[in-house]
Amino acid sequence: RPTGRNRTVAPIHAHAPRSPLPVDASLTPAIVIKMARDIELQSLVFNADSNSEDQGEGPTVASNDDENDLSKALEIILTPEYWERLWKRALYEIALLVANLPHLVPKIFLLKWGAMVLFRNLAYVRHEQRPRLRDLGFDLIPENTDDTLSEIFLFVNTYLTLALVFMPIVTSYAHNHGMFTVNIFNKIINLLCVGHILRFFTFISTSLPGPAPHCQEGAPLYKHDGFTLHEILTRRSRVNIDPNCGDLIFSGHMFQNTTLCIIMIANLHLLVPHKMLRRLIAYMLVVTVIVQPYFIIAARNHYSVDVVVSTYVAPMLWWAMEGFYTTSFYFRCATWWATFCVPKYIQDYLKRHDPTPQCDKHLLSESLSKELDYLVDTYGIENDAAQKFKDLLLAEKRSSSNESKRNL
Repeated sequence: RPTGRNRTVAPIHAHAPRSPLPVDASLTPAIVIKMARDIELQSLVFNADSNSEDQGEGPTVASNDDENDLSKALEIILTPEYWERLWKRALYEIALLVANLPHLVPKIFLLKWGAMVLFRNLAYVRHEQRPRLRDLGFDLIPENTDDTLSEIFLFVNTYLTLALVFMPIVTSYAHNHGMFTVNIFNKIINLLCVGHILRFFTFISTSLPGPAPHCQEGAPLYKHDGFTLHEILTRRSRVNIDPNCGDLIFSGHMFQNTTLCIIMIANLHLLVPHKMLRRLIAYMLVVTVIVQPYFIIAARNHYSVDVVVSTYVAPMLWWAMEGFYTTSFYFRCATWWATFCVPKYIQDYLKRHDPTPQCDKHLLSESLSKELDYLVDTYGIENDAAQKFKDLLLAEKRSSSNESKRNL
């Protein structure tokens, strides 16, 4: 199993039926709905305490009420046992980080130097000072050169994301559901790397005249004397001191904001046990995404097209990456990496202290193929009927009619 753990493990149902079920004309959509519902009802919450781990016992079962009760959680935080388990979780995350460092470091370097230095400087080299293009957003939104509010919403989004990224260390809820700090951080880095590479090829292909005041003709901060090779490789733009021009389509601020929002909301149910808290966090993230375009356009840092493209590139790219994580190619790469690139003592430590509950062979993921395997095995369905199952399950899972809900 790859140490990256990019899959999500769903606990199995406590009383899954085991009686064979014939597959013929009697396999009605209602029966398949019932089977699909059987998967969705798998709601055991595992909570392995430190004593059971030390004694080699399996995970213990904790009630959902205790897990989601904030007052109970505050009482637990004050106990020495909580800090002992937190230290164990932190050590496990450090070991996981060490195992992933060789491929995380190049990606972080790409973001810090490639996206923030080289790509932006190349865009500046190709930029020409010209009047602003006609823009619908500029016609509707009055200009406000103070972009402080735009930066504030970005900071709120970023620091809220950082707090969620470290939730697996703070509480065992995420670890018990197969989610790790390094795991979600790796997803964020992957998406930002691919996005910024696409962004570079986009804005370097066609250079638009910068709409920002410091990019207009007569701007005192505009760099007219060109760039040396050393400056292209090392210059880091600074707001109100040495700002950048030319890196327009698509907006990097909006892309980052939308990306972090999507990834966090998609994984909130694995990171935060309390439902109301999850909703509050989700609303805050969505608000930052909805409000920020207004201030970006008002400050004239980007054209409206830059913001619009970011809002649909980010979710489509996230969807594509999540699909890539389920491919056999990615699994083979992760397996090869875990086998040949991770030191043996790190592998042994990760296996020996794995906090993920040890469920039986019916471990499920969010992919339909895993659900189908579970149904075929649980209900004794013949393999040649798998496609019929898949077609019916797909059709019924996508249906939201009232009759379907009554059958559930």
